[in-house]
Amino acid sequence: MGERGLLAQVRDVLGTPLLTDIFHADRWDYVFTLKRQGVMKQERRLAVFFKGEVLERFEGDEMPTEADFVATLDNKRKNAKVPVLEASEDSLKAFSAANKSAAPATPAAAASPVSASYPPLEAPGR
Repeated sequence: MGERGLLAQVRDVLGTPLLTDIFHADRWDYVFTLKRQGVMKQERRLAVFFKGEVLERFEGDEMPTEADFVATLDNKRKNAKVPVLEASEDSLKAFSAANKSAAPATPAAAASPVSASYPPLEAPGR
């Protein structure tokens, strides 16, 4: 599979590892930290081990479910309902239909470029 295969998939899901060691190239280490005012700092660690280009195992702290993690983000609303975090096919279709009906009546108006004037990035030299 190569770097574009499984290793790339792990990197896509977890991001670039915090630590890679040339002596232990088969291990990637991740540290996830969440700091918020008025809330105790949360830190979770995860190590991912490969055998060749195959994910062999992972070790680390227990990771929360998506719903549990979202619930920890809002400490002001206790027992608040966690919003739906993934769109269903029906909601995507409804969104698409709503956007089509909100399109401008004249396509020419939408196609005309909008001119904008921006201030210079640097102050003029004196």
